[in-house]
Amino acid sequence: MKLAFTGKESRYRIPNPYVYPILAGFRAFLREDTGRYDWIEGFDPKIALESEFGHKMAQALTDVVGGGSDPNSIGKNLSYWSACFDKAENYMLKYRTPSRMTA
Repeated sequence: MKLAFTGKESRYRIPNPYVYPILAGFRAFLREDTGRYDWIEGFDPKIALESEFGHKMAQALTDVVGGGSDPNSIGKNLSYWSACFDKAENYMLKYRTPSRMTA
């Protein structure tokens, strides 16, 4: 199966309810300019997911899934949505300089 964000192959299927909160976290990396949204300068989502940021997002999921809940319950878990956005926002603030956003 091909992973949605990175395009890499995986032996595991990732349920959509696990993915949507991670995708929503990417809002932290958007900049609005006259009604148009673009990634903040220097941000590459694919590289970010393969960095510390991706590991933090995976940890947010692991923290929630650890209880063994079904995917639909996890996808509706507001704490998971908040954790994904908070981790994205923290990463963005920590690596705000363009040269560090792709590292």
